[in-house]
Amino acid sequence: MIITKMFYFTSSPLTLFCSGPKIAVVVQAEQFNDAIHVVRNWLPEAEAELKLHSVPDDEDSIMQAIENHEVRHASSSSLLVI
Repeated sequence: MIITKMFYFTSSPLTLFCSGPKIAVVVQAEQFNDAIHVVRNWLPEAEAELKLHSVPDDEDSIMQAIENHEVRHASSSSLLVI
């Protein structure tokens, strides 16, 4: 018995895969990969900021820093959630 599979090409890095249920897995893997790249691009910036700025000691300064963070990053809340 000869088993054949249908293959096709996409524009993604995972260019060759089987059709059928594996498509959903590949799409999910690509979405996860995109999310990881967002984190990997953000992490060095966050690390540098933490090294340069010390954490405030008093509660009022901490609350102000949290509010500033929320305002600054409100537009970037469209990160991919898997």
